[in-house]
Amino acid sequence: MLKVLFIILISANTYAQTTINGVWAFNIANTQGTYFRHILENANNIQQKYNFTVENRPGAGGAIAAQSVHNRNNISILGTAAAFFIRPYLYSTNTYTFEQFKVAHVMTISSAALVTKNKDLNAIMSQHTISIGTSGAGSLTHLMALKFKEYYPTKNIIIVNYKSSTESLQDIIGSHIDLTFEFLGDAEAKGVKIIGTTGTIKIKNYPLLKDIGYPNQSNLVGIYLMLVKKDTPDNIITDIRNILINAEKSQKVQELYALDYSYQPSIKDYSIWYTDTIKQWETITKGMTVE
Repeated sequence: MLKVLFIILISANTYAQTTINGVWAFNIANTQGTYFRHILENANNIQQKYNFTVENRPGAGGAIAAQSVHNRNNISILGTAAAFFIRPYLYSTNTYTFEQFKVAHVMTISSAALVTKNKDLNAIMSQHTISIGTSGAGSLTHLMALKFKEYYPTKNIIIVNYKSSTESLQDIIGSHIDLTFEFLGDAEAKGVKIIGTTGTIKIKNYPLLKDIGYPNQSNLVGIYLMLVKKDTPDNIITDIRNILINAEKSQKVQELYALDYSYQPSIKDYSIWYTDTIKQWETITKGMTVE
């Protein structure tokens, strides 16, 4: 009798779980997609209240995933990046608004690198036509490419938008494009030539792009975060956030963060951070459109 009761209680607990869909907006196989997946998988290991699932919907600089999450009726998490804040300022036809979401958790912040296969930057810039890849229209690397192009108004610089930085990096390796912006961990893993890094934090012996003639790259750093729809109750957001913070403490996730040379921001008020970050990217993109 006790055995039957125990089985019933276990079954009831299993079926009582709330499923939360985690939707990654870019290539799930890149470094950031991998730690998004590991965080949610580990979240399932440390608690039984929620069942976190993982899927990805890449494309349109993260807009496809954002729209997908916004259209869902269940509690869902949008795993995204700085592109979320950039795309609405570059494209008036963007399909989501900042007001539709709230921040559940901010994973990390990291620099990116301007890379090539093996050429010298001066040699590349002496070419008649120069191609530079990005991880997608409206993405952070797209903005980096646009900012880079500003320094060469007379050059024929062609910006090539891919579905992910993984694809653009593959075309660097295949010598199909001249330059691309990639996140440092992925760039190192593929053995490409790193010309310099964005941001203001020097990593290893790589020069900062701001120090070699591109100061407008100093405030362009990656942000990786998880959002939920605005109608998600605050108590559930807090509950999910605490689970995610504990889940990312795993050795595997921390190792992935280290591979990306990223750091975790200290945030006291997520609502204020969200508002400030929206304003920050509005300032960075002021006067820029690509339509």
